[in-house]
Amino acid sequence: MQGTFANDESLMSTCPECHADQPKEAPFCTNCGYRIRRGETMKEGMEAVNQHMLAEYLQNGGRVKPAPSKPRDSRRQSSAKPRTTELEAPAITDEPSTVVEGLRSVRPERSNEWARSGLDEDTGPEADLSLELPAERSGLHIYHPPKASRSRPVLWVALWFGFTAMGILLAYFALDNREAAGPVAPTSVHEASVKVNIAQGPYRRGLSEEVRSFLLQSCHRLHEDPDECEQDRLLKGEYPQQSVEVAAFEIDSKEVTQAQYRACVSAGKCAALDTKKCAVWTPQGLQISLRVPKALQEAQVPVSCLSREEASAYCAYAGGALPTDDQWEKAARGAEGVLFPWGDSWASDLANWGETDIIRTSVVGKLDGFEWLAPPGHYPDGNSPYGLFDMAGNVAEWVQGDDPLNGHARGGSWISNPFELRTTARLRLRSSDRRTDVGFRCAYD
Repeated sequence: MQGTFANDESLMSTCPECHADQPKEAPFCTNCGYRIRRGETMKEGMEAVNQHMLAEYLQNGGRVKPAPSKPRDSRRQSSAKPRTTELEAPAITDEPSTVVEGLRSVRPERSNEWARSGLDEDTGPEADLSLELPAERSGLHIYHPPKASRSRPVLWVALWFGFTAMGILLAYFALDNREAAGPVAPTSVHEASVKVNIAQGPYRRGLSEEVRSFLLQSCHRLHEDPDECEQDRLLKGEYPQQSVEVAAFEIDSKEVTQAQYRACVSAGKCAALDTKKCAVWTPQGLQISLRVPKALQEAQVPVSCLSREEASAYCAYAGGALPTDDQWEKAARGAEGVLFPWGDSWASDLANWGETDIIRTSVVGKLDGFEWLAPPGHYPDGNSPYGLFDMAGNVAEWVQGDDPLNGHARGGSWISNPFELRTTARLRLRSSDRRTDVGFRCAYD
C-alpha cells in the first residue's frame, strides 16, 4: 500500500467498510474507495473530510501525512466514545463535500424525518448504500439509498414465486407420473381385451439345436461367470425341440389390468393386493427399501404384485384358468415356433423391456417409450402370430404348474434384457412370490 507511514503499525487503522489496513489519516478508505459514514467519522478515529484535506491528499500523489494538530490521545478518547442511538445530524452546507466524499447530500427535511423515525446511523438511509455512478471530482462513487417503497413489491414477487414453485413440486410428487413421453397410444390400447381362439393342432416347442448353440455362445460373451451360462440352468425346459399337439383353447388378447383385478376384489372373489409384501424389481435389480411406485398401481396398467394363487382366483372369476406352458408358448410363437412373438430377429421398439445400450448402461424409456409399465396393447407391431399383445415384455405372466410350491412366469418383462424375452424363456419363482414385474392373462377351454 502506498503511503508515508505504511510500515508503521502505530499509524495504521482498519477501514470499517472493507476491513483492510490503511493509514489512520487517510481521508477515505484507500483500499475500497468507500467513504466512511459521516455519523461514524469521529467514532472511527478519523477526521471528517474537507476540501483542503482532499486537495492535499491528491496533490501529494496519494501519500498521507499525519496531522500533528490532532493529538493521538484525543483520537483514542474520541474512538472510545460510547455508541448512541440518537441520529447525529450531519453538517449541511452549500459545499458539495458529500459528493466529493462519495455520499449523498442530506436535505433538512430528510434529517428531521429520520430523527422522528427513531433510526440511528446504522439503520438510516446512509447505512445501506448502493453503487450508481462515479463522481468525477474525486474518482469515488456516489451512493443513493434504495427507496423503502420498492422493497415491499419485490418481497411479494419473491413470495409468489416461492409458493408457485412449492405448488409445482407438490403436484409433481402427488401425481408421481414417471411415465416417459412416448408416441401417441395406438387405437389398440383403447380396445378392450378379447378372447382369441387358438385352433387345435401341433406347434414346435422349445429351441432348435442351431438357436440353442447361438444362445449359449451369446451368454458366454455377455457374462463373465461361466456358471451363469450352464446349459441345464440357463435353458432348462427349452430343449430339445419337439412337436406338441395342443387342444383348441381361447386366451386373453391382453394382460389383465389393475382396473379389472379391482373389480374382482369389489365382487369379493379376489384378495386385495398387499403391496407391502411385493418385491420391487427394476432394471437395476431388486430394490430392498423401495415401495411399489404409484406408476405401477394405475388402473390402466397390467396388474402385478400378486401370487400364482391370486392370479388363478381371478381367472376362475373370469370363467377360465391360468394358461398351461404349452398353451402360453403356442399363443406366443405360433405353430412355426418363432424366437420372439414378432419373428426371429430382435427389435427394440416392439416391446416394453429394460433398455440398455451397447455397454450395458441403463437407458430405460429411451427406446420403448416407457420408464415403467405400458398400457396393454401399446405395441401392435410386436403382436404374436395369433394377434396377442405383449407376449414379450411389460409383465412376465404366470402359468399353471404341477408343483404347489414352485412355478414360473413366461415372456419376460419391462425390466428384462432381449435375451430374456425369447418365447421359450422361463422366470423361475416360488408360487407365493409377489413381484412388480409379474402379472398374468387367462386362458379358456
